Amino acid sequence: MSDAKAASIAKNISVNFNRKGSITTKAGAYFAFFNAAVQGTARTVETLRGPKGKQLIASGVGIGAAMTAMAIAAMGEDEYEKIPEFVRERSLIIPLGDADYVAIPMPLGFHILPNIGRKAVEIAMGSNRISATERMAQLAGSTVSAFNPLGGNGVDTFVPTVLDPVVALWRNKDWTGRAIYKEDFNSLDPTLGFTRKKDTASGISSTLAEFINKASGGTDYKQGIMSPTPDQLDYAFGAVFGGTGREALKFEQSAEALMTGNLAELPAHKIPLVGRLYGKAEGPSVERGLYYENLKRLNEHEAEIAGLRSEQGGAAKAAKYIWETPEARLVPQGKAIEKIIDGLMRRRKKLKATNPNAPGLRIIEQRIEFQQKRLNDLVAAAA
Repeated sequence: MSDAKAASIAKNISVNFNRKGSITTKAGAYFAFFNAAVQGTARTVETLRGPKGKQLIASGVGIGAAMTAMAIAAMGEDEYEKIPEFVRERSLIIPLGDADYVAIPMPLGFHILPNIGRKAVEIAMGSNRISATERMAQLAGSTVSAFNPLGGNGVDTFVPTVLDPVVALWRNKDWTGRAIYKEDFNSLDPTLGFTRKKDTASGISSTLAEFINKASGGTDYKQGIMSPTPDQLDYAFGAVFGGTGREALKFEQSAEALMTGNLAELPAHKIPLVGRLYGKAEGPSVERGLYYENLKRLNEHEAEIAGLRSEQGGAAKAAKYIWETPEARLVPQGKAIEKIIDGLMRRRKKLKATNPNAPGLRIIEQRIEFQQKRLNDLVAAAA
């Protein structure tokens, strides 16, 4: 073919950034990569409708099913389910042992094919803690998100890209659905922002959060006009400075963990560069996230049981629901464990207020982690 035709094919094989329409130009001013998303979706559909489309679909679904079956067999269904959904959705999981794994990123758009195979195997082999209906809803959501040129999902879909960090902090959810910071659950007894930090918060943001609280009229015991958490500042820093800023924070957090001897407690996703490919389905941060997820599920069961009991013949209906739903039988134990953890957290708060470096803090943290894992194990056994 001629040089001109070869150049045209090369330029249009993925995204041609010189190709723009009037709508694309205007929309691109508000939604980042709108043009690339539209062209990418069109190219994906064109490829799948082409002569090799059926083979691509069959192989993509097959690869997803085979890799998922291998991961569940190697790690066990409980450990496999601890891998965040957004990681499983966008990557091929290669198990390295009982809890360690490598996540190979898949191309956006085409990743839906392995996801179809993955969901089929998860329904057949995965934990019963998540129903088939919920898994299919997750697949539908990821499909819509993948081909949505505006980006985002839910309420932030129609929000201009520049305001995404503001909405994320307001919702307390990042793009993966993970909580950004620890919320202050009792508005009548507010806690200081710099005391509500995750284990992975950077030292720089911890110091800055305390400074902002005191500079805006707060003290060591009272909130100022502004009392952000270190994790909120970390997220804002990453939003302003992008990937470079986020990796710089990871370097700082990793160096701090190394110097304090807490490297084993550093989550895999916080390791600079390596954390993009390597993961670990165990550790305090994993158990903590799973604990709050399980506690929410038990609260939903409790609300369902209370609602059934309020109906005519409710006692029999509630008993039938509890009998048919093993997880619902854990509601009393869940409430008891939650009460124990709340008491430990109050003790930790008082001890931090008097001596932030008290050696007893680590003992309390270990007790909290033990109780969280205890509930997680109970829920896993009931699935």
